[in-house]
Amino acid sequence: MARESGREKILRGAMRVFLEDGYDAASMDRVAEMSGVARRTLYNQFPAGKESMFLAAVEEFWKGFPQLSWEDSGEVEATLRYVADAIVRFWTAEDMVPYLRMAIAVSERFPGLVVRPGDGGKLPLMEQLMQWLKKMHRARRMRVPNAELAMWQLFGLVTEPLVWPRLIGIELPTGEAFRKAVVDGAVAAMMRLYAV
Repeated sequence: MARESGREKILRGAMRVFLEDGYDAASMDRVAEMSGVARRTLYNQFPAGKESMFLAAVEEFWKGFPQLSWEDSGEVEATLRYVADAIVRFWTAEDMVPYLRMAIAVSERFPGLVVRPGDGGKLPLMEQLMQWLKKMHRARRMRVPNAELAMWQLFGLVTEPLVWPRLIGIELPTGEAFRKAVVDGAVAAMMRLYAV
């Protein structure tokens, strides 16, 4: 395993502080303590201060999340399942819920932290899914008069039970059986709605 650089160490410590304390309450002193470096070292790495450190920490943080990937298996149900599984892996990654809470709290100051967090965001997959749904409709393998709506429906069917209850403090099971049930239900609903 590669040795962690001083900057990576700072960013990892900073993100822990931002997740635990929130952006406004996070202090450079606590980041220095959490990172195990001197306060002066923080300013050497981030002369512009907390805001530039926060944005760099967010960028580094997203690198650790599973990427939302795409695979067209050639079969409608299998492709929907692949996409639903990718969404599940993304939203159940460690620290996702604390991150979302923090990102929503600072969204006016830092737009784009939830919707498009760099290349790891969900927009590329959403676009690919929408184009695939249009293609399936043209090929008469699915009946999808509104591909954008169908795309949002699949994301909603997976995201709603896995993310939003946890976001507002309702604890639901997050084990493999529950995740599989979410995917199975989402795929079954999409097939009932749109399969030929």
